[in-house]
Amino acid sequence: MILPKRLRSSLFNVYKRGTGLFIGSHTVDVVSVVNVFGKIRVLKSGQVEIRRPEHKQGEQEEHYRERCREAVIDAVREAWTTYKIKDREVVTSIPGRELVMRYFQMVRIPAEERANALRFEAKRHVPFKMEDLEMDFEVLEEQGDERMGVVCVAALKEAVSNQLDIVEQAGLKVTALDPTPLAVLRAFLEAKQVTQKGIYAILSSGGQDLANVTVVRDGVPYLSRDITISTDPEGSYETVQSELALTLDYFKRQFAPHSVETVILSGEDRVAAWEPKLKNDLAVPVTVGDVSVFGGGAQSLLPSLSAAFGLALRGAKAGPFELNLVPESRKHEATLKANSKLLFQEVLAGALILLLIHFLTSVQVKQARGPWLELKSQLAANERGHLTIQELEKLKQDTIERQRVIQAYVKGGIKLTPKFNALAEILPDGFWLEHLAFGGSAESRAGKGRGRQEAQGAESGLSIEGGVYSDPPEASREWVISWVDTLKKNKQFLAGLKEPQLVSVRRSMLGEVPINQFRISCATE
Repeated sequence: MILPKRLRSSLFNVYKRGTGLFIGSHTVDVVSVVNVFGKIRVLKSGQVEIRRPEHKQGEQEEHYRERCREAVIDAVREAWTTYKIKDREVVTSIPGRELVMRYFQMVRIPAEERANALRFEAKRHVPFKMEDLEMDFEVLEEQGDERMGVVCVAALKEAVSNQLDIVEQAGLKVTALDPTPLAVLRAFLEAKQVTQKGIYAILSSGGQDLANVTVVRDGVPYLSRDITISTDPEGSYETVQSELALTLDYFKRQFAPHSVETVILSGEDRVAAWEPKLKNDLAVPVTVGDVSVFGGGAQSLLPSLSAAFGLALRGAKAGPFELNLVPESRKHEATLKANSKLLFQEVLAGALILLLIHFLTSVQVKQARGPWLELKSQLAANERGHLTIQELEKLKQDTIERQRVIQAYVKGGIKLTPKFNALAEILPDGFWLEHLAFGGSAESRAGKGRGRQEAQGAESGLSIEGGVYSDPPEASREWVISWVDTLKKNKQFLAGLKEPQLVSVRRSMLGEVPINQFRISCATE
């Protein structure tokens, strides 16, 4: 018996976590999320100030930079301690000054020949020597038959190595080094403030002296540039307003007749405060990016945590861009570890499937052999003269009845594989199955460890146990009742069974996520 792919997925792949670490000029931001069947929920989030030391008079610049580096490492460690972050694997980003991101189109190249062609084309767009850079590319949907779009990111190898060393010295493992503009874009795509159709300019601030503006058209970053701003509130606004206007005008001239439709502000509180003035000065709609919809209860997701949230999303779910500046040597090490983990999960899944098959088979064999073994024992007793004529007559009637039941089972055919296929096809999102059993045991008939209603439902037939995640959790009972109604209408599933009955729904926890577990029974006809 081979379980359908979707049913295997529901049994063994319940949820995925991701943790994003954003190191800004003055703060360390961290967000931890969980992806439960495509629904994102924030587990932990917070911000820790980087307490950079004062530059002592006469101190060598190299020594001062090392002390600043230690302050960043201490802030990362403090964030993990303060907010009780469990994950040691993180997605982080490269500082804005060290990063170059470009979008360009080029002649369509066959996939097996693209590696060298992309690096050659990137020389026209990246103002550094190729041998000094870590680079990655993502080829987007081909622009017609002759051309294709490419997103290219590059950073100096020294800057990449420094960033990775800081995170690893804090006791963490970097799974991906993501461009900050793409992390912010990913956050707003998830929040549906940016759609796959439309033109947006996203202004994000990662510190008091640096901002980035990225123009996104139909989900693709066409233009990205950094803006150096002063710490003076008035001076910084004038700089940002001027650079934004210049960027919008440049995009309009380059891609006429298209122009930016909305400007989204992200990052520091002072950036959000510029919204009214920018609306008036730019003469385009301006809004503040808001990802707080993903917070809940005590976990309030601040607007300034958009970048860290976008980084966490990359670890928790597949997204539109998977660019990664981690060097190939370190990627290889991480891939080996991930493959080992995946192999262990697949072996475990295979073992559980075999155990389930063995259990279901042994139950059916026991049900078929039981009456004949009992008859054999009684006939052996009769040979020793222990049965009367009346007892033999009763034994005959019992044997005829058992034969009728077995023939009805064989001819009517309660075939389990088609039922499992039917379950896989109608299993809703948010549901997974934990236990399937056909028949019953003496323990279940006696009701040990269960309520009376559950014990009665376990006497014979098919028993289905599983879990459901809903937001809010109170809605899960209605979800289960609706699914039971769906099962009642599925002829393939119901063959040889009576209508399914909902035995129980009870609250439980899956890691840190509240779920509900259910049990459904279907007696034989």
